[in-house]
Amino acid sequence: MELLAPAGSFDALKAAVSSGADAVYFGGTALNARVFGKNFTDEELVEPSNYCKAFGVKSYLTLNTLVSDNELKKIIPFLEMVNSSNVTAVIVQDLGLAKLIKSVAPSLPIHASTQMTIHNLNGVKQAEKLGFSRVVLSRELPESELKYISQNSPLELEAFIHGALCMCYSGQCYMSSVIGERSGNRGKCAQPCRKEYRNGYELSLKDLCMAGDFERFLNLNIHSLKIEGRMKSPDYVSGVVSVYRKLIDEKRNATADEMKFLADLFSRDGFTNDYFYDIPSKKMFGIRTEKDKEKSREVSASYEQKKIEVYAEFSAKSGQNIKLTLRKGEHIAEVFAPPAYEAQNKAVTAEDCQKQIEKLGGTKFVLKSFEADIDENLFIPMGVLNNLRRECVEKLEKYIEKCEKREFFNKIPQVNSSEQNEKIIAYCETDEQAIAVGEKADLILMPLSKIKQNYFEKTVAVLPEIIFDREFEEIKNMLENCRKLGIDKVVCNNLGQIEWCRNEGFEAHGGTGLNLFNSLALEEMKEMGLKSAVLSFEMNFAQIRDLKKPLPVYVFAYGRYPVMTLQNCLMKNRGECIDFNGYSMLKDETGREFPVFCRPPHRNAVYNAIPLYMGDKQESFNDLGKLFFFTTESGKEVKEIFKMYNENSLYNKPFTRGFFNKKV
Repeated sequence: MELLAPAGSFDALKAAVSSGADAVYFGGTALNARVFGKNFTDEELVEPSNYCKAFGVKSYLTLNTLVSDNELKKIIPFLEMVNSSNVTAVIVQDLGLAKLIKSVAPSLPIHASTQMTIHNLNGVKQAEKLGFSRVVLSRELPESELKYISQNSPLELEAFIHGALCMCYSGQCYMSSVIGERSGNRGKCAQPCRKEYRNGYELSLKDLCMAGDFERFLNLNIHSLKIEGRMKSPDYVSGVVSVYRKLIDEKRNATADEMKFLADLFSRDGFTNDYFYDIPSKKMFGIRTEKDKEKSREVSASYEQKKIEVYAEFSAKSGQNIKLTLRKGEHIAEVFAPPAYEAQNKAVTAEDCQKQIEKLGGTKFVLKSFEADIDENLFIPMGVLNNLRRECVEKLEKYIEKCEKREFFNKIPQVNSSEQNEKIIAYCETDEQAIAVGEKADLILMPLSKIKQNYFEKTVAVLPEIIFDREFEEIKNMLENCRKLGIDKVVCNNLGQIEWCRNEGFEAHGGTGLNLFNSLALEEMKEMGLKSAVLSFEMNFAQIRDLKKPLPVYVFAYGRYPVMTLQNCLMKNRGECIDFNGYSMLKDETGREFPVFCRPPHRNAVYNAIPLYMGDKQESFNDLGKLFFFTTESGKEVKEIFKMYNENSLYNKPFTRGFFNKKV
C-alpha cells in the first residue's frame, strides 16, 4: 500500500520523503491544476524526480489540466524531457494529452486524474482500454462503492484519505470560470466554494480525514492512499505524512492525540468523512476560523531530513594511487588520486581521513562505516581528501539517479476532419420547454429521469454526470422505458457511460461533462464510438477554429452553463427539499442567483446566473452544430429566444458571451 504525499516545493518534497512517503506528486509551471502554487520550473523538474529515485520513492508529475491544440503542438519537447527523467508516471486529465503521450512516450505510465471524474467500475475499465495504468477515484465515493470498484478493478486505484474537499465533483466545476475567468480545469481555481453566500458558507466543506477510521479504509484494496495539499507548507506535509505512515505500518486507527495533532496542523472547524459513510449532510461544512489559525501557529511538525547511508573504503598504499570507494547497495563509486607523499612531519591517520570523508552534510548521504588501509608514514593533503569525497559523491549520485531508457517518438497522431452539420439541438428541463421547441430543433435532449413519454421521435435521453455502480440497474430500467418509447439515442456525460450505453444498444453522443478541448480528445471519442459531441464551453473562437473535427460537434448558442455537480444537496441541507420538482437558487453576496436543480438521488446541478447568447454572432460558427440549453425558461421564453435567434437579434435581457472571446 502506497502513501502518496503532495509536494508544492522542494522543501515540501524533502519533508514528505523524510517523513515516510512512498511516493510524491508535484507539478510544473504549466498543465498543472495548482498553477498558483510555488511548483517547479521546467528546468527544476528533473531534480525532484532524481531526489526521489535516490531514496527509493516514486514521483508523479501532474499534467492534469485541459489542453488546447496549440498547446499540444508545443508540449512535445517538454514531454521528451519528462520521458527521459526519473519521473515514475504522469497524472493526466485531458484525453487528448493522454493520447499524445501514448504516441510519443509509450513506456511512460499515465494515471487518470481525479479531474476525469471517474467514479464507477465502467470508468475504470474504460481508462484501462485507453492506456491508463492507474485511476484516481472521485472523492465523493462511499465505502460500498470503493469496495465494489476495488474488488473488480483491472487497474491500480488511488483514493484520497486526507485534505481539502471541493464541493463540486472534480472536473465538473466551472464556477470559478464564469465568476472570475479562472478555470479549475486549467489549474486556476479561485475557490468560490470558500465564499460566503446568502445562506452562509453552504459550499465550504471541511477537510477530509480518514485517520480516525483508518482500519476500515485499510480493508479496501486501494493501491495508493493520497494526501491533498500541494499549496500547504513543508511542516504540514511532514506532520500529516508522519501520522499516516504510523497508521499504515501499525494497521490501526489514529489515537485521540494524533487526531488533535492533525486538526491543529490544519482544519476547517474540524474534519469530515461523511462521504465515506454515505451520509452527506450540512454537518460536513466548515470554514477556517481564527481559532483554527491560532492552533496551526502553535503546533510544531519539524522533521529530520532523511539521509542515505553509505559505506566507505579508503586505500593509501606507498607508490599506488589513493582510492576512495562509496557503496550504497548495488551502487559502487570509485575515484582515485595520485600516490601519497612520504611524511616529513606528521603522518596521516585513518581517523584524519575519516574526518574529511564523513563531511557529507550538504549531500543526500551520511557515512555508515569507514574502513581504511593506509601504509605508515604517508602524508595526504586535506584538499586531496576533500576532492576525493566530492568526486565520489557525485559519481555515486549519478549511479543511483541513473534514468531508465524509455523510447520517444517525435510525432503527433493525425486527425482528419469529417463533414460537420449545422443541426440545432435543444436541451430541455421541462415538458413545457420541449413542447415549445417543437420543430425548431433537430433533436430534443431531456434528462433521463424526466422522460415519461415520447414527445417527438427526435427525443434524446441525457444521462446524469454521476452514476454510482449501485445505480446502473435503475438507469438500465429507465433506458428500457426509453427504448419502448422509440428513443434510441443517449447523451453520455462521463467516460464510464459510453461503452455501457453502446452495449445496451443505444447510439452514444457526447455531452458537456466530457470536457472535450482538443482534436485528439475528439478523435479518442470517435474511436470509442461517439456519433457527435458537445465541445467544452470553456473554449474560445480561436481554439474552436483550430480544431480538427473528426466527428460532428456542437457549441453553445444559448443557455446557462452547468457550473457545478454536487453530491451534497443544497436544498436538503436547508430543509427545503423540492423533491426533484422545479429549482431553487444559490445566491451570492452580489445578488447573483444560480439556479439549482435536484437530480436523483438528491444530487444537484447548478447553472450560471445568466445565459449565454450568440444569436447575433452566428457567423462565428456557421459550420457547426448549435446547442440551446434551456433550464429556467418558460415555454413562451423558449419561443421568443428562437425568434430572436432566427432574426439575428440582440438578446433583450442580461446575458454573457461566455468564453468565446476569452482565454481561460
